Amino acid sequence: MTVQRVKAGLLVTLVLALLWVFAPDQHVVKVKLPSDLNVHARHATMEEKRENKSLIISYSRALGYNSQQVKCLITLWTRESRLDHLADNKRSTAFGIAQLLRERSREPELQILHGIRYIGHRYGGSACRALSHSDRRGWY
Repeated sequence: MTVQRVKAGLLVTLVLALLWVFAPDQHVVKVKLPSDLNVHARHATMEEKRENKSLIISYSRALGYNSQQVKCLITLWTRESRLDHLADNKRSTAFGIAQLLRERSREPELQILHGIRYIGHRYGGSACRALSHSDRRGWY
């Protein structure tokens, strides 16, 4: 995926993401994946991980996270998956960037939104509280 494609799709994805986060009971919109994605890859490339980090920063800021919360979120998810949207925990059903249980999406955008939504429900929207819990317990 090129930076131009990410930028071009970011606005549309962000609007859909905001609708999904603030209207969670609505039907999910299916997004057609670009044909050049390798859906059988086992690990994300370094470029994909950089793009994932950029998406995390963009989405979390758009949803009101301050700089400290963004830093905690990056630290937490780097620890969980190294920002790899294909990270698969063989000891559980955890998958993706946020390592959420029973995560089924291979799309980084949805994984990020699912992770932010989870933190919102479980930790009152505080990524730093989630990171602190992870420091103490080894999971969040």
